Amino acid sequence: MHMDCKKQFSGGFLVFMAALCWSTNAPLVKYISLDPLLLAGIRALIAGLCFAPFIPWRKLYWNRWLLVYSLSYCALSLILMICLKLTSAAIAVGMQYTSCVWLFLLAIWQKKRFPPKTYAAIIIIIAGIVLFMLDGGEESHFFGNLLSIGEGLLFAAITYSANQLRDYNPLAVTAIANLTSAILIFAFLPPSIMDLATVSLQDWPLLLFLGAVQVGGGYTLFNLGSRSIRPQKASIIALWEIILGPIWVALFLHEYPAASVAAGLIVIFTGVLLYMTSDSGENQPAAGR
Repeated sequence: MHMDCKKQFSGGFLVFMAALCWSTNAPLVKYISLDPLLLAGIRALIAGLCFAPFIPWRKLYWNRWLLVYSLSYCALSLILMICLKLTSAAIAVGMQYTSCVWLFLLAIWQKKRFPPKTYAAIIIIIAGIVLFMLDGGEESHFFGNLLSIGEGLLFAAITYSANQLRDYNPLAVTAIANLTSAILIFAFLPPSIMDLATVSLQDWPLLLFLGAVQVGGGYTLFNLGSRSIRPQKASIIALWEIILGPIWVALFLHEYPAASVAAGLIVIFTGVLLYMTSDSGENQPAAGR
């Protein structure tokens, strides 16, 4: 039991560190003046190349979960960039974290039970996400809002499949997903490469950080941490990204969130704390495949 608790803590801590890495995306992307699609492609390419040496090319084998993870990761990257152009940033980012709802619905469908405290935490978190997304309503677009619904499903698929890929090197999983994403972005939605000429020398270290640490390091930590905790718990801990991102923007860029965003962050934080104090069955590691 002691060993199991230790694995639970270490897994949760790794997912939290992943969220910490992801949260640096907000201030850095705001600072770098680059087309979002080109930025997504470069970021994925850098992450894929940095971690490519860890891919066991001769022993590489695909199973359904690696395929689900890679395709969901690529689709999420593309849809997020499209939504950022068609609707408000709050909606585009916030909808990704409705993944916790889909994962809990899946668990309920699998006839798993949770204590009332867990359900209360989920309701509070969803209320916070809704408040967060109320900002910038005039920037929203119906098609963008509709498309953003898919973000939660895709991140839920990434989270669930990461939990199933315990036999894979997490560094290799990160590399494969990012290389797949970069190839598809440049092949089917080719951005203007000429925009690279506008990138200053000071911006390139930030691009390298975005690829190697923010995306590559973040998803590697997430893949590793997701192995020892339930997907539902991983999706809740990942919410720290949405809490920390606006804080970094305020501290380093002196851009402060609107009242609805601030209220939403407080409510989300309350829900996360309530969930983490609940003693629920979903916190136990998933059974073997």
